[in-house]
Amino acid sequence: MSSGVHVRVVTRDCNAVATLSNITCAGTDCGKLGRFSCRNCGAVKYCSIQCQKPAWPQHKKYCQAIQAQARQTAELAAELHACPLGWSAEPEDLFQTSVGHFWGMLHPRDYCRARRKLMSTLREYGHEGNSQLALKLALEHALDLIWLTRGDNQGLRHDVPHLQISLGRLREAYDFCKWWLNLDADYDPDDLELPYLDLRGEDVAEELDNLHIKEWGCTSLLLGVALVKVRK
Repeated sequence: MSSGVHVRVVTRDCNAVATLSNITCAGTDCGKLGRFSCRNCGAVKYCSIQCQKPAWPQHKKYCQAIQAQARQTAELAAELHACPLGWSAEPEDLFQTSVGHFWGMLHPRDYCRARRKLMSTLREYGHEGNSQLALKLALEHALDLIWLTRGDNQGLRHDVPHLQISLGRLREAYDFCKWWLNLDADYDPDDLELPYLDLRGEDVAEELDNLHIKEWGCTSLLLGVALVKVRK
């Protein structure tokens, strides 16, 4: 298995981690489409060597970290594809049998932690290194983890909308924030028959009263809603 960040261990739709077309060059004040990506970490695209060389000193530390974290995530994921759950039980592929319940089980937690760390490094590099590709990869990792652990025990719902907004995906960010803000207190994330993150095409211009915002509404989600409304 490749150690590159493009390895997709689990996916909601069986597509690649991020669409590689229409990614802008990470060069300072460039704005052109990226023509090639870093062959080591795969988390950034440049249009030319002229844009890549000046960025290398900053990219180097992230490149090495992303490679190491991607390898660790892939190694831990491989264990979960054939995971022994009991002394006499046959190994199970938890990506087939336990999606949605990963944090409620002991075996997948190290994997979840490792993948979240990879997501955080990609997010940080995306902002510091002007890498649109890194932000896209961070978002897809975050969304996958939320689907693997529907209770969102790692708090990824605080990261997702701001990644979506950074990528200009404002309507997706609004739908995401609205779903979490409208969540009933008695919602059971372990019940996979219940709807989950199923809002699509919500009216960004609607009145705030339609959000049914509770007094204990999450500040980061409320901030996401505010940013979307301002930018729209």
